[in-house]
Amino acid sequence: MLRDNDQKNYRQSISISRVFFFLFLFLTNFYSISSIAETRKVVRVIDGDTVILLGGKRVRLLGINAPEVASHKERAEPGAVGAKKFLEKTLLNKRIYLERDEEKHDKYGRILAYLFSLNGENINQLLVEEGFAFVSLHPPNLKYSRLLLDSQKRAEKKKVGLWKLEAYRVLPIELIATRTKKWGRFSAGIKKIERTKRGYKLWLKKNIYLWAASVSLNDPLVSVMYQTKKLEVRGWPKKWGKNWSIQIYHPSQIKLLNLE
Repeated sequence: MLRDNDQKNYRQSISISRVFFFLFLFLTNFYSISSIAETRKVVRVIDGDTVILLGGKRVRLLGINAPEVASHKERAEPGAVGAKKFLEKTLLNKRIYLERDEEKHDKYGRILAYLFSLNGENINQLLVEEGFAFVSLHPPNLKYSRLLLDSQKRAEKKKVGLWKLEAYRVLPIELIATRTKKWGRFSAGIKKIERTKRGYKLWLKKNIYLWAASVSLNDPLVSVMYQTKKLEVRGWPKKWGKNWSIQIYHPSQIKLLNLE
């Protein structure tokens, strides 16, 4: 049995613990609500994957890529105008909240984020689902990779948006020069795999290869078994001297066309 003083001290200890417990709950809830309620207003849409917030901050939507709009050097890519108009209709002069991933900014100083409407709709996913953008994953920013890839699979199956345009049909790898520095889809077979200190070169032709840094590509994708497979490769072709290459940032850029 506790003595009177011990019982009194015990009750005081319990009361103090309860106060701190409820204070902890209040503060946790307060900061959680504050975090959710902290929104930003979109004042300008640059293109289908970049917006400007009130105050001038530029945001690049993570996990996706939309066709480039017209510039003083280039004409707009097919689908660019539609993607921009859709994002303007969805976000312009509206408040949104941002969710970050591992990397907070890109090399241009833009904020990297997933955008959500105030009712919780994932705008990055919506653009992919409606065919206004395609998935472009760059590790370590993979928070919604599965969600985005599933949305893209549905968009491809329904042939909506970009997936019904002639400009984005699958081309033989021999036509790689027609998509210089522009996103494209190519069919090819891996002829040889060359491992270097920095990664892998997956040779498709004598002068065409896929470049995959060892930290960005799972080992199964560079195993010998793929040498006999037909592939669809997605990415941006670049010319290096006499050779052409496409950099592979994530395994989702390579799709097997014959699984038997």
